[in-house]
Amino acid sequence: MTKAMVDTFVRLGEQLDRFGRNAETRQIVADAERENPWFRPQEIERAVRAIREQMLRREALTNWLAAYPALPAKRPADVLIVMAGNIPLVGFSDLLCVLAAGHRAAISPSSKDRILVRYIARQLLLIDPSLPLERASETTRPDAVIAMGGDAAVRALHSRYAGLPMLLRGSRSSVAVLQGDETDADLDGLTDDILSYSGLGCRNVSFLLVPSRYDFSRLSAHLSRRQDIHPKHRHNYLQQKALLTLNGDTFIDTGSVLLVEEEDFPSAVSRLHYRFYSSSREVATWLHDHDKELQCVAGPCDHPRRVGFGQTQMPSLTDYPDGRDTMEFLSAL
Repeated sequence: MTKAMVDTFVRLGEQLDRFGRNAETRQIVADAERENPWFRPQEIERAVRAIREQMLRREALTNWLAAYPALPAKRPADVLIVMAGNIPLVGFSDLLCVLAAGHRAAISPSSKDRILVRYIARQLLLIDPSLPLERASETTRPDAVIAMGGDAAVRALHSRYAGLPMLLRGSRSSVAVLQGDETDADLDGLTDDILSYSGLGCRNVSFLLVPSRYDFSRLSAHLSRRQDIHPKHRHNYLQQKALLTLNGDTFIDTGSVLLVEEEDFPSAVSRLHYRFYSSSREVATWLHDHDKELQCVAGPCDHPRRVGFGQTQMPSLTDYPDGRDTMEFLSAL
């Protein structure tokens, strides 16, 4: 990344510092929520703040790029970026990586997140009109593809662009490891890891590993105090509660999510599954065996994608999705 490119993204960060606090960006927020009702204003602003604080500071950008001395690329490639739309601006890091690596970016936003992605692209081009950034179309013929989305969408892209270098990411889940001695601050952070963005992100915790005879009362109390639940999430919660009750299944009702002892990851955002463990070795074995299903792990454990409680939805520049180094992929094009 050249100094000019660093300057461009630092300036973007400075502009985003005002996001949600002026008439233009308040309208962007309103339009984005209208396009995708799951996107609430406070969580759109949260996503923008996380990007600004974690990815757009000069020192962070400079230190990050120092690990890739072969970049920017001497022969730029045309890279198609297919973005997901489960949480606001989830594809921003891929756009940043492609431009930082010196390649040309053709972006294909999800139909659920077009407003925010196009706003960011427009701001970048206002800062530097020469940026190799355009909107993808049906006629786009890329040299490489980076994509995230559901497993079916990923399979379709793999078939469509067979033979091209591809970095494809399907569905994953995130886990928290508890020991029973968590502080109130830890449990507040974990509550955020579970409920932010209504639990729709791959980095949202949806599965717990807890010690034998774990007392759920403190965690339940923290979860029950969270009142700002999205109406769609609330409807899903009531539906799942009715189904569990009808089936005679055992669960813990926290008022925001339903804690259920299960071995599989939940398919409903209102469910939080858990599994008991008896030793740290058992935790390590479980994490190893499920690694290809995991996005990140919160709490005290030995895992390459471990983060602290409250940090799952605050990824840094080096927290690459699926643990696959995007910049190394781009370096090899």
